Amino acid sequence: MIGDRFWREADLDVGFRRVGIRDGFAESGSTSYLFEKYGLSERGIIDAVKEARARKRR
Repeated sequence: MIGDRFWREADLDVGFRRVGIRDGFAESGSTSYLFEKYGLSERGIIDAVKEARARKRR
């Protein structure tokens, strides 16, 4: 990922965290169901940001 590589090469700690679907067989369903299941809903992304910020503070 270009952004991730840029921050690492610049030796900057920005609390980066990838958000996406893990490798494997995906299910089918409505968009809202799939977003919730794979953590891509608004709530899932907010939780990922909070987790990344908490890790950065340690």
